[in-house]
Amino acid sequence: MSLGDLIFEIGKLIKEYETGSSPDNDSKDNDLYNINEIIELYPLLSKHIITNGINDGILKVTWIGNKRYFKLEDVEKFISEKQEKSNNMISSTIASWRNK
Repeated sequence: MSLGDLIFEIGKLIKEYETGSSPDNDSKDNDLYNINEIIELYPLLSKHIITNGINDGILKVTWIGNKRYFKLEDVEKFISEKQEKSNNMISSTIASWRNK
């Protein structure tokens, strides 16, 4: 390997580090998405719902500067927990209504 090849490889590694696209990090589970991308992927969510989830400690968030980023697995877990909570509330409301 010549000195030129070595410098080229170092430059390529630096570029991969800056863009965050290394061969080891190609998994979509580890990608971070901003709040607007999450809303595009999951139209049933809004900024208000996401912010309430963060404030309640239900939704995990990664802060980079003053911007919020999320992992898809955390958002899917948040949605499923909200759905289960909603289903339980509906069931209990129906049950209490029938008992009156």
